[in-house]
Amino acid sequence: MVKTSGTEIYDCRAWLYIQYWLLDKSLDEIAKECNLNNKSPIWNRLKKFKIPTRSQKDVIKLESYRKKLRKANLGNKNPMFGKFKENVSYGGIHWWVKRNKPKPEKCEICNKNVKLELSSKNHIISRNLDDWQWVCHKCHYNHDLEKGLLNRNGKGQFNKVDNPKW
Repeated sequence: MVKTSGTEIYDCRAWLYIQYWLLDKSLDEIAKECNLNNKSPIWNRLKKFKIPTRSQKDVIKLESYRKKLRKANLGNKNPMFGKFKENVSYGGIHWWVKRNKPKPEKCEICNKNVKLELSSKNHIISRNLDDWQWVCHKCHYNHDLEKGLLNRNGKGQFNKVDNPKW
């Protein structure tokens, strides 16, 4: 435990104020720094020294709180993950892959440094990140054309196929 001349460091009002308000540390972080198992001694000292505590809105604004929440709800730990597996749309999977597959600097097919789009390699909706690729518009277009997802209309323009054969 961190001590200053025989007493706990969190018994010092100035130190506690600096940790809590100026350094924006949470009660958990301060307790961890003082080698405490829980935050109640820190909370009691805040009350004892009449140091104002954060509101729930202030806690949510803390970066450390948001990081902790993000880690707790990643992937299959998220309460919404898997609840609607049967009803996930193509757009929903596309959005999920966009958030989870890192975007490279260059197209994965032609290696040109241009604006990239997310494309399914085998045109099967899945959460497998290896089934997706970041490609330029031209490569995406050619890939869809090769797989039979586009066909020419009477004017020579390409349209998306309603019921592709894949």
